[in-house]
Amino acid sequence: MNVAGTTSILLMEDEIFIAMDVENILHGAGFDRIETVSSCRAAEEWLTANDPDLVVMDIELTDGVAGAIARSLRDRHIPFIVYTGAHRKMHPDALSFSEGVWLEKPCEPATLLTEVMRCIRQGPTSIVVDGCRESKKTR
Repeated sequence: MNVAGTTSILLMEDEIFIAMDVENILHGAGFDRIETVSSCRAAEEWLTANDPDLVVMDIELTDGVAGAIARSLRDRHIPFIVYTGAHRKMHPDALSFSEGVWLEKPCEPATLLTEVMRCIRQGPTSIVVDGCRESKKTR
């Protein structure tokens, strides 16, 4: 059975180019049931009527921090991946996102897909994936 073809994913991202990139990565892996929103309000409205198998979310959207949504996902046992440029230890609302997988942008597509598949198979969990941010050496 093709898990990708039957999996519903909510993508919460307010940067259009990042959203398009993540959508392309997911579509390339066979995921075709993707809903993309750029605000907390739109995410809350969509989540009122839908139960996705997975949420890939940025912390800060056009209308604020998505901490309440992360807590709601936790309470509903919906796995989520925090895909953000923020450092986990430095973000003031990081505790709200503690039940999700934390990936720092930029992240290799293979790492994102590995975590997507793991979350779909295993459900909610708390994990930080190191090594996602590319480090640039300066001389």
